[in-house]
Amino acid sequence: MVRDLLKALIHMFTPNPTRDDTMLHEERTNEGSQLYGPHDQGQPAHSSSDPVRPKDGHGIPQEHRVQSSQYGWRDPTSPTRKDNQCNDTRRHGEVKKAQPDANAAVTVHSTTAIREHHGDRMNTQSTSTDSRTETFQSNRRTYSGAVQSAPSPKAGEDRKTDTQAGTVPEIRNHGNTVPSQSSSRGPSGSIEMGHRTTRDTSLHGRDGRADRETSSGVLRESRISRQDLEEQIAHIQKENQRLEADLCNIQRRNQEMEAQLGNAQHYSMKQKNEIGELRKHLMHEQAAAAHYKTKDAHSRELLDARMKELQGARAFLNTSDMYSGADIVSMVKSLNAEIFQTAASITDMIVDFGSGQVLLEKNLDHLWAVDIVSKTLGEEVATLLQHNHAVLDEHMTLVQIALQAGLNQGSQYVLCLWAISGKANDAINGAFAGIQMQQKQAVVYRTWRSLTKAQTKRTVYQDPRLHKYFAEIVKALLIVAGWWTSQNSEIAARIESTIHGRISAIVLLLEKLDTAMTQITSMDLSLEMPTPGVNFDAQRMQDEDGKGSLTDETVLFTSEIGLMKNVDIDGRSEEAILLKPKVVFRSAFIR
Repeated sequence: MVRDLLKALIHMFTPNPTRDDTMLHEERTNEGSQLYGPHDQGQPAHSSSDPVRPKDGHGIPQEHRVQSSQYGWRDPTSPTRKDNQCNDTRRHGEVKKAQPDANAAVTVHSTTAIREHHGDRMNTQSTSTDSRTETFQSNRRTYSGAVQSAPSPKAGEDRKTDTQAGTVPEIRNHGNTVPSQSSSRGPSGSIEMGHRTTRDTSLHGRDGRADRETSSGVLRESRISRQDLEEQIAHIQKENQRLEADLCNIQRRNQEMEAQLGNAQHYSMKQKNEIGELRKHLMHEQAAAAHYKTKDAHSRELLDARMKELQGARAFLNTSDMYSGADIVSMVKSLNAEIFQTAASITDMIVDFGSGQVLLEKNLDHLWAVDIVSKTLGEEVATLLQHNHAVLDEHMTLVQIALQAGLNQGSQYVLCLWAISGKANDAINGAFAGIQMQQKQAVVYRTWRSLTKAQTKRTVYQDPRLHKYFAEIVKALLIVAGWWTSQNSEIAARIESTIHGRISAIVLLLEKLDTAMTQITSMDLSLEMPTPGVNFDAQRMQDEDGKGSLTDETVLFTSEIGLMKNVDIDGRSEEAILLKPKVVFRSAFIR
């Protein structure tokens, strides 16, 4: 379409090549010297109006020569006859107004057949004319003005110049109609040739040269305009290609961005779902945390209670003992010494008050006393105390040793107590025996024993019944031996006062020894006292007289308390004597 537009523009402004051969020959004959100007450098002075070219292409540059079948060599830039016909049809299809001169006539140069053939094409070309077309029209008007300003030829001349023509009437493209044309020669010398009317206008002199020069300038302008238009078209095509490529890139990027947007929306929806799940999980965890927080508060309360309990038992849970075995041995020896002093003091006091007289009273007190002595030291000792009265010194020694043995037996009994009450004592003792059987770890039941005795034995040594217990043992021995009198109340009161004073000292030592032995959890400590009537064992006992080699003697009394420990070694319980008890043989009093 662009090429058709360019071709139409060139045809529109190219001089008419359809003149009559006779007229063209006459013009070339008269004005042949003016065809080429010195400034044209071998080029024709006008654009290829004449179909006749210099023979063999003389005067035309070699690069512009093109073989033609009719005219020989021609300028390639010159339009063909067919193109010139189209251009002449448009250029001379206009009707120009005549000059005011009376001899002037309006010459209409048009070809009806050509108009009918090219009507539709010219309509399209007219509507597509751009700024370049306006420039060409301006050149045409300049050319027409130059011709009109030239002097008019005389009336009666056969040729009229083109400047005498009026304005060309507008060609109505919509109907493809043209004004009616004259078919005869008019006064202006017009010649009718079939459907085409040509002017008999042979330009002479200055007018002809101006016409040719103007036509040549218009041709050059059309050539330049064509090149510019082609360059602009090529530039527009390149720009169009670039814009199409940019459009493709933009469309591709748009598709990519739409895909990314879809992915982002999908990811956003996925993230929203995950956030919802996390919120539900968070609410569940918060509820669980609140539950555990409440439970933890309750656990803390229980822990505080257990901590308070453990603080009280911490001293007993430690395996390191506060007292050693030597400390306990020393305490036992102190107790033995106090018991010996108590027995000696009571014996000396009775001898002084009784003046060596033995009082044997058979009454209820005597029966009670015999029962107590039999339970404490055995029936043999009770019988021996009642009948051995021949020698006073031997009898006094027997009573003193019997008092020692009775106080020792009472001390061992008090150390083994859990409580002063017999029922409570039996119950606690049974529980302790069960714990010993169930627990393989000795430290467990030892700790339990320490904790229990720390609470139960606290009141035993403060109970008056404990003092009464020791006093009854002493009184029973004296009654059985015949050294207690109920007839003299004054002597009995003094003896009882002395006994209570000495017993208080013994109770203090017992409390101290009991506390120390209870706090030792690494081993079991117990007082060692052989039972009356057993055979003498030199490894476990010591003779009062120092005769440790005797093995066939029978033990009658325990004059001093011994100390034994029980230690767990490799899962086995082993006994060891820390302090041997001192014993008195039966042979010392029975012969």
